[in-house]
Amino acid sequence: MNSLKTKIISIVIILLLAFFLGILMSKAEIFFTISIGFIWISLFIITVIVGIIDLIYKKRNFKIPANVLLMLTLAFIISLPMRKNDWGNKRKKCKALISHLDEVKNKEGCYPHSITDFHIDHDEIQYIRDSLGQSFILSYSIDGWHREEYSSKTKEWIGYE
Repeated sequence: MNSLKTKIISIVIILLLAFFLGILMSKAEIFFTISIGFIWISLFIITVIVGIIDLIYKKRNFKIPANVLLMLTLAFIISLPMRKNDWGNKRKKCKALISHLDEVKNKEGCYPHSITDFHIDHDEIQYIRDSLGQSFILSYSIDGWHREEYSSKTKEWIGYE
């Protein structure tokens, strides 16, 4: 009974750590996720080596690296849909901002100099307008390497889809 209780507690701890690490990885830049990926590959190789040694010498050293490997794998799986959802939220903010900008242009004849007056969280969105105020570009970072841009001239998104 004690052994079963210990196993359940260790599984719950692994799942909780994986969940929190997944949340952290989804909010961090992609470079952090890549560095965790290198750690995952190293740990996978170590786990395979320890597993083979355990089979040969009939020892039980396999448990710790296998649990850490399981935790990192679950963290990666958890972080991917959360990261994708974050990209979708940025796109939604941009779409709302685009409609506000079009309203301003229809009323005043040109796009505003900045987007700070709008009540939309735009910390991660870059706004650039031309000198005459007749067009603009909205962009945001997807993952540290890639950006997605919207051009008011073409009314198209350019970048990652």
